Amino acid sequence: MTYEEKKAWLWRYRDAQKLLEQLCNRLEEARTAARHTTQNFSLTPSGNGDGQSLARAVERTDDLEHQVTFQLAECDALYEEIDEALQQLEDFWKYHILKDYYLEGKTWEQIAHDTNYSLSMIYVLRRKAMAQLPL
Repeated sequence: MTYEEKKAWLWRYRDAQKLLEQLCNRLEEARTAARHTTQNFSLTPSGNGDGQSLARAVERTDDLEHQVTFQLAECDALYEEIDEALQQLEDFWKYHILKDYYLEGKTWEQIAHDTNYSLSMIYVLRRKAMAQLPL
């Protein structure tokens, strides 16, 4: 696997996390909308709705809850898969650097600060770790 292919393979978790975050935001919006939806109990028909707005809001919320649950399981599976591959690196620092970036979402600058390495040294270790990653 090339360096770029390995990067793409590792990025899958962060991409899945972004999708999970988007789904959670949509779910919260749907819940808010459902709380503001009221049924019309008037004996005389009025408005242009079909009277099903509450049912649709509940259905949408339920559907998004299922999507969030599925995406959360997907994130967990990807995390485990990627972490297992990273654990095969023999050097603790190489493992730590790649895990912090690809699984924990830290920036290279944060990792450099946390490890007391220079940013250029972090990039060197990253390059070596990627070369040694058994994919």
